[in-house]
Amino acid sequence: MDTRTIERRSQNDPEFSQAVSLIESLMHKSTLTPLDIRDACYLARVKFEYNNVRPIVMQSNQLSPDFLDKLRKNNKNESPAF
Repeated sequence: MDTRTIERRSQNDPEFSQAVSLIESLMHKSTLTPLDIRDACYLARVKFEYNNVRPIVMQSNQLSPDFLDKLRKNNKNESPAF
């Protein structure tokens, strides 16, 4: 994404603009460096993804018959975990 696209987004998206202003203010106050902000954004993303895990649901009619046969055979060969 180029700078112009990001600037347009900031002009058109109030929440994004507010986030940019907050981050800029933290840098001006010398509270956080750009590297600190990058690390904080990364950690926030990781924590969000960890706390918002969504299961993947696949319908059997969307899978190939060959794949389903292999899956059934593999499950028959495995012993119970208990």
